[in-house]
Amino acid sequence: MAMWVGREEEIPAYRLAHNQESTPATLGLYKACEEGDAVQVAQFLASGGRANYFDAVKGGTTPVHAAATLPKDAAALKALIAFAATEPGDDLKPLFDLPSTVLKATPLHCAAEAGNCAQLEVLFKLGLDADCENAYGDSPLLVACANNRADAVSLLLTHGADPTKANHKGQNGLHMCISGLGKALRTDVAKENVDAPAAKENAPAAAPALTGIALAQAAAKAKVVKKVPSKIDVQLLVAKRLLADPKVALAKRVDPNAADANGQTPLHHIAGMKEQPATVALAKLLLASGARAKVPDKWGKRPSELGAGRATPRGELTALLKRHELLVLG
Repeated sequence: MAMWVGREEEIPAYRLAHNQESTPATLGLYKACEEGDAVQVAQFLASGGRANYFDAVKGGTTPVHAAATLPKDAAALKALIAFAATEPGDDLKPLFDLPSTVLKATPLHCAAEAGNCAQLEVLFKLGLDADCENAYGDSPLLVACANNRADAVSLLLTHGADPTKANHKGQNGLHMCISGLGKALRTDVAKENVDAPAAKENAPAAAPALTGIALAQAAAKAKVVKKVPSKIDVQLLVAKRLLADPKVALAKRVDPNAADANGQTPLHHIAGMKEQPATVALAKLLLASGARAKVPDKWGKRPSELGAGRATPRGELTALLKRHELLVLG
């Protein structure tokens, strides 16, 4: 049970001890929000469940955070909002902009991280600040960029999120986009390492060769298979939306040469990664959007100098950056 010291009249209602007790109704409410069960949410709220209860085991998040994070739709969140509209007392009324006690993340941050556009739409109807910050200074837009959530990025930009806003490390959306690409590539490599032995061991026997009608049917079936965008495609789409989304005024477009607290531009961040087709493709996109390869960081290093030791034998990324240094001034 969380406790706060101070005169009772100075403490917000949600922080009072009786509102932070882990009662069966409150714990049931949290679970119902996690599962997206709107009927159970309404029932536990009616039974006195506290929607502003901070669960210490789950990062100090509330049932409202849970409703914004895990469900595939916004049913549980809508049930909380409906209850808030009719509940006159501060003890029980859900709050939708409370930061968690650990990362200071709001429900908007949680929905952005999960890519839950339905929850984002519902929360924005409440007039919430699209540029609210967590403990690291990350806005929901930065969180969406770091987690490869292209649709959420587009929605946040539509609702006025500032693409030029940087966090406490000076990193803007493009820096976070590159961080998200690195995370995606590392995840893919780890999955390949785990899946490869099992796939080899459980490989089915070779199927008999198809001929005639069976071959034609297989070809027709292959044509209608819907192509699923790769993580690389998604990450390039995130960068494109930051650089040239038509809904964002030109003056508010993110600067591809913006430097973080270490003086490093997005190109520096790419050059510091292991070279892969995805990193080369993103570097090409940045260069085509006006990124400059000659910009030094605070240690005087250009992006090409950072990448020299990490390039593959072909050295495509380093060669690309050095060529751009020769062709473009600045």
